[in-house]
Amino acid sequence: MLKNPDSVSVMRGGLDVSLSEDVVNRIADCYVDSVSDTPEEANKERGDVREIFSRAVKDPKTVLVFDGDKLIGFGMWEVDGVTKDGAPVCEWRRIVVLPSHRGFRVGDDIVSNLESDIMKNDPRSILVSVTKTMHGYAVEKGYRKVPYPEFADLIQKDNGRIKHLSETGYSILVKDSDVADERNGFGNRMRENIEGLQESDFGKLELHDFNPKGDMDYFYQLEGTDGWIALGMENCRNQRYYIVIGENGEKLGVVGVYDTDSEKNITHIVVDPKYRGRGLPSKFYQVLLEKTGLEFLIATISRSNIASVRAHEKAGFRKVSDPAYEDEYDKFKYRKGL
Repeated sequence: MLKNPDSVSVMRGGLDVSLSEDVVNRIADCYVDSVSDTPEEANKERGDVREIFSRAVKDPKTVLVFDGDKLIGFGMWEVDGVTKDGAPVCEWRRIVVLPSHRGFRVGDDIVSNLESDIMKNDPRSILVSVTKTMHGYAVEKGYRKVPYPEFADLIQKDNGRIKHLSETGYSILVKDSDVADERNGFGNRMRENIEGLQESDFGKLELHDFNPKGDMDYFYQLEGTDGWIALGMENCRNQRYYIVIGENGEKLGVVGVYDTDSEKNITHIVVDPKYRGRGLPSKFYQVLLEKTGLEFLIATISRSNIASVRAHEKAGFRKVSDPAYEDEYDKFKYRKGL
């Protein structure tokens, strides 16, 4: 029972989130029990769902709701594919609230937070696949039901999951991102708010020299202990890495530049998950140019990372790779500067 609304807090998943196995399993079991038709079906799926939830709490695309220090709600989103013109289609999934805290609009808070995070990726549409009991709720939130053939025409690649769901009793619903919704700030108004944040947040950025002895722990928090970094790599020369600091002293991420035998001024940026989706990459690049005095920067981007491609183009990068390079490495090469 929610006795004090002020005790409720919302946070995102991340590598620094530490929850016990029992806590994660409790919320995962609550989810699997709520979507399964029989106890036998729930027990069959329980192990896989627990593993999914355990990974998700380390993912910034996950929303976690706490009553004090008790985890009471969970939800996650992901990019489900791209449209034929390259815009992302995102989906929120696995919304669950503990029975003791239902009826207090905690689920609404989770969905609104997920939708706001999704909108920062400038999607074409937001997708949701729901059981019949959730269909009415999704319609009230501004979603419309679409038959699978329409979805298949919308999205460039379908991994088969949506087709399977559509054949097993789930409703497929879509909210188009250019439809304004005054209840939760969607459409152009949301984009304007986000752009305003991008311009006003963080103030003047500073770059502090990256100290491998003292700063690697922070890098591991962002990228994991197996995260790649050019420091110490024999084939990466002229390595310069920095911690990016905001006006109020907050660490915003890591930025670096290095050379290889075939390329100069290759950039490496990592934005802290707490601050992603707020226009920081363009500022990182600008302050890096000012700090180093370089005339140009090179960025390589996975061809599937549509959001990153758009962010780099907005930051003034232009594509310089040819089809042979893109097919060999499955990446685009972008350049900023002379």
